[in-house]
Amino acid sequence: NDQDSKWSNSTKLISITTFSPSGTQQIDNLKPNTNYTVRVLLYTSDQRVYDGNYVPISRSQTRCADLDQDYLHQIVTGKSITVSVVHANDEICYPLSQFELCIDDYWHTCRVIQNTVTFDYLDYYVNYTLTLRKNKADMKTWTIQTDEGPPGKVQNIHANTSNTIAELTWDVPAKTNGKIRGYQVQYHRTSSKACFPAEQREYQSNTVNVTNNSVLLNFLAPYSNYEGHILAFTSHEGTRQTFRFETMETKVPTEPEFPISTHYQIKKLNVNLHWNCSTLEGPINFYMNLTCKSPWCTDDIVQTPRTFSSLLPLVYEFSIIGYTDYTLTMSLSRNQAEITKDIHIRTLPTEPGIVRNVTVYTKNGISVALRWLPPYPPTGEIEHYVIKYHDSTYKYATVNKTSECKVWRGQICYTLTDLKSPKIYINVCARNINVSENGAESDTLSTETKEEGKHY
Repeated sequence: NDQDSKWSNSTKLISITTFSPSGTQQIDNLKPNTNYTVRVLLYTSDQRVYDGNYVPISRSQTRCADLDQDYLHQIVTGKSITVSVVHANDEICYPLSQFELCIDDYWHTCRVIQNTVTFDYLDYYVNYTLTLRKNKADMKTWTIQTDEGPPGKVQNIHANTSNTIAELTWDVPAKTNGKIRGYQVQYHRTSSKACFPAEQREYQSNTVNVTNNSVLLNFLAPYSNYEGHILAFTSHEGTRQTFRFETMETKVPTEPEFPISTHYQIKKLNVNLHWNCSTLEGPINFYMNLTCKSPWCTDDIVQTPRTFSSLLPLVYEFSIIGYTDYTLTMSLSRNQAEITKDIHIRTLPTEPGIVRNVTVYTKNGISVALRWLPPYPPTGEIEHYVIKYHDSTYKYATVNKTSECKVWRGQICYTLTDLKSPKIYINVCARNINVSENGAESDTLSTETKEEGKHY
């Protein structure tokens, strides 16, 4: 009939062989959010259908599922949150455009859901609230946290210093961007405050890792400039914050602050002074004096103290006696505290002085016997003496230093023989070992070659 023809294209949904007493039956696998018409027919075993004049029908509509977190997949990447729709089967209420996702960022951004929604330019390590809405009505709310990121710069670095120690303290970054796990402090000495700015800087770096926002730096160089940086750590390395500080001077001068001294001798004693400015531990006053220590020295030979203020390499001259012991005393003072350093020097031999007390102690018609005292003070070891005498012509005699008088201790005796002239003119000088020149000649002694009695 006409009513049957309406069902010719329908789907046989279920065959019921046994009715439950209640007369209810569940029909599965329907499409969501769809209208259905249902009728019940009675079949016999011989496939005859009994539907009577009219088979009652019922009309019904299936329902769909709204989106919730079970259908959403969340991925956090740094400062971005991406939400994707998963399990997108026929249970979900379509179209998806009726749903939107909102976040409580600065702009309170809302985006219509189209399989994937991404929120960018968020802040690190912040709990954001996501709200799922349907047709502008709130459905579901939950929180999600962005990843940790690099922390900002530490704040308010303060240095409390002594001469060798610096205590650094600082405040945490304004934006930590995560959980602060520690700090790295790098520092190096740039220069001594005693050095001129143009001198070479130092860059040997030191690194300290700490978990608190303070650190104690030990074994620093006094009177110096330092600089460095501090950075904080989360799971990422933060931004560096630079610091500078100065260490204080040492109250008492120290041995390494003395200048390097060298000396050489050309007629006078020349003392070279060279300061290593990087070893100075504060401003200094420097004094130096040279004192003669040999027994022949007099007060007139002691040098008066000199004060030097420049740290440039300097050369100073002192008048000296050859082959003589001196003490070069250097003195450093600061804050009324003083230390000294002595350098013992024996000067090199120089030309001898004038031979003393040249005397004729006996003579005859052809010879003259002489005696004399060595030069004083001694300026070296005597190698020999030279007698220059005029006997019709100038002649020379070399006298060994061992030719000491048997009678006059400490004096040298020598006899000039085979003299031809009745009048003789005599000069005596000395020569020191390792010295190329003779000493000054004695005053000219004139004598006649006539026999006299010996004088003792």
